[in-house]
Amino acid sequence: MASPLVTDLKSVISLQTYLNIALKKLLESDKYQILKVTDQRSSRIDLEDEQYDIFTLVYTILDITFKITLLFDNKHPLLPPDIILEDTIGFDKECEKENILSLNSIIFQWNIKDENCLIILMNNLKKLFKEYQLNKAIKLNIPRINFELSTLMSVCNNFNIMMIPHEVSVYEKIKVIIPLEKKSNNNNLISFDDTNDYIYGVLLISEFLVDKSSNEVVSNSIDYIFSRKTKLIKRINKKMPKWEINISLHDYMKETEMKLDDIILLKTNDNIRREFVTAIISEFNEYLLEYDPLDFSYASFYIKHPKDGADLQANSIVLFFYVGDEFPQRDPVVTIIVPYHQVNPDRSTRHDIKYHFNKKYFTENPKRYQEAASLFKKYIINNITQFIREYKN
Repeated sequence: MASPLVTDLKSVISLQTYLNIALKKLLESDKYQILKVTDQRSSRIDLEDEQYDIFTLVYTILDITFKITLLFDNKHPLLPPDIILEDTIGFDKECEKENILSLNSIIFQWNIKDENCLIILMNNLKKLFKEYQLNKAIKLNIPRINFELSTLMSVCNNFNIMMIPHEVSVYEKIKVIIPLEKKSNNNNLISFDDTNDYIYGVLLISEFLVDKSSNEVVSNSIDYIFSRKTKLIKRINKKMPKWEINISLHDYMKETEMKLDDIILLKTNDNIRREFVTAIISEFNEYLLEYDPLDFSYASFYIKHPKDGADLQANSIVLFFYVGDEFPQRDPVVTIIVPYHQVNPDRSTRHDIKYHFNKKYFTENPKRYQEAASLFKKYIINNITQFIREYKN
């Protein structure tokens, strides 16, 4: 899809328009929120900072940071940017010595008319980075590592690998990074970068400590980054399986795959909760104090007895209505405060109200949210006097 630039691509405004859209697209593609855009500024004194032509992309994966600075030419916006690499594992120095990433070939493919060109650029950089690191790991000729990598390459193509120098020269760390992602159209958890079909997932970051003198893996460990990009995620339990030294990475992936639905709990009942709380708010609208407009998890109301006059507050209650993640399997929690009958006016005491909602209103079709809300309101209004009598002391 072509970017919505004005016809005159040589104008500063058109460059800014493109960069704003391109950066937005790039950030939207960052499923695991490991990317930040920093240092957006102008490299020329005759331009304001908001007319930036230089910025830095910072990728952070646990303790590893990669910085990629892009410098554009405002006078010639069709030209590709200059690229400056910097990282915390010394890979940028290797690039300078050996031109590992073949930056010229990547820049040659630059097309500013494509609003995804920053995404394409980053993907090409990652691909070349992976190829170099993969070849470097294979050259170590460590049987366990060769087995792990060959197995991975046979089942997925979107893993990444990093070789990290160890403070003891005989050792080396090899990190293998694999996203396990749930798809909406099938049960395959190995992602193939279809961002439109992405639901939720976890980024597995495995680490092998290898002894180069003995060609052996000394230890292995696992860490992870969960995706929080989707509104479907309700809670992350973070009870990842333990990775034993004698278990292959592929087998560990399969075990994690089977447990992913338990590790990442989805919001399966949110629509029911939203509809019901909306019905409660509708019924108690004249008494509404506040409610949760995002998750519809609670609402509160100041309710006067309908027989009381406008100036009479003695028969009033404050009602709090909480709907948990387990609704409708579990009833909402209802508590009240009797504000004008407190033993200690400086300390409000809440009292639980036991009320059972018939699950048929929420499980049978058609749903009967308004009917359930109406019955609940009738119960509360009819029992205000009883609540005050019971809880005023």
